[in-house]
Amino acid sequence: MEMKSRYIARFAVTALAVCLVALLPLAFSACSDSDCSLGGRPSVRFAFVNSLNRAPVSLFDSLTVTALDTDSVLVNRERGIDHVTLPLSYSASTTTFVLHYSRFLRDTITVMHTNHPHFISIDCGISMFYHLDGLEHTSILLDSIQLIDPDIDDNEKNNYRIYYTPDE
Repeated sequence: MEMKSRYIARFAVTALAVCLVALLPLAFSACSDSDCSLGGRPSVRFAFVNSLNRAPVSLFDSLTVTALDTDSVLVNRERGIDHVTLPLSYSASTTTFVLHYSRFLRDTITVMHTNHPHFISIDCGISMFYHLDGLEHTSILLDSIQLIDPDIDDNEKNNYRIYYTPDE
């Protein structure tokens, strides 16, 4: 009888060890975040607001946004939008956007920011968080810009409000 119980105990310990070894790769793979897409990249968000009544506004027949001195089109001929979300530079402390309302009407917005590298994982590397330090802009069509939230992390929120006076 004693021999049988030792045999059962040894079998149970061996079976448990085999199960743990088999499950070990699953435990490590669960800790790895292999989705490193740019979909979650922290970006600055500008909300468009009516300067008369402070309501969200969709003023544009067509809006294109480009990065200054590049051929990068960040927003391409969008219609009826009430905000834009735009990426900031990883390496520079300023990023300049050009808002193209039509072929000849444009406003320029220069955002000054402090970059804060944020470690994600070994597989994905770092992401960049930002603190907004200031802003300069032209006033061809836009009236003013107000800072709402200076910190850009992995949460999608309005950072600036751009005020426009709609045509009456």
